Amino acid sequence: MAKILESSGDTVALPSELLHRLQLKEGDEVSVSVEDQKLKLVRIEEFVKLRGALSADEGFDEAVAFLDEAWQSWKSPKSV
Repeated sequence: MAKILESSGDTVALPSELLHRLQLKEGDEVSVSVEDQKLKLVRIEEFVKLRGALSADEGFDEAVAFLDEAWQSWKSPKSV
C-alpha cells in the first residue's frame, strides 16, 4: 500500500522497492504520462534515442510540438 501526496513541483517520489523494480535510481529524469488510467514513466534518454532515430520525420516533429504545448498548458486536478 502507498500513500498519495500532492506536489507542486516536478518531482515524483516512489518507494525504494518500486525504484528498484523499475530499474530507476534517484535523480533519473523521466517523462510522465497517463494512459488508460495507468501512470507511465519513460526514461528521458530512451526518448532522446527515439528522437535521434526519427530526426527527419516531420510528423514526429509535429507530434512532439503538440505534446509539448499540451504539457505546458496542463493543470493538475485538485486532490480530494
